[in-house]
Amino acid sequence: MEVVLDTNVLVSGLLYANSPPGKIIDLVFNNSITPVFDDRILYEYRDVLKRPKFAFPMQVIEELLAAFVAIGRQTMAPLIHVKLPDEKDRCFYECALSSKSKILITGNKKHFPTHKCPGISVFLPAEFLAI
Repeated sequence: MEVVLDTNVLVSGLLYANSPPGKIIDLVFNNSITPVFDDRILYEYRDVLKRPKFAFPMQVIEELLAAFVAIGRQTMAPLIHVKLPDEKDRCFYECALSSKSKILITGNKKHFPTHKCPGISVFLPAEFLAI
């Protein structure tokens, strides 16, 4: 099943391995879900994960991203003109629209209001794990 993972899912999953976001990352590595991304998402993943406040070792970041590239599906998502609460989140919506299952997993559903993101299903990590 193809899914788009918001950056906050990766951060939380790395910080708390036994949390729902950590279990989502495990699903990626177990080939149970396939992450869908584009260059903008990969750039954001790397940029956020490198922030000093998280103190993730660079080797962990690079191995995680290399695995996502190897396991996942890179896409050229079409640009959608929609105004979201955070403009940087538009790439996640666009990639979710271009995925087969049209699922976006995020730790903050307020960033992807239903009326502004038609055509996709938005789940918190725990909600996704429950289905």
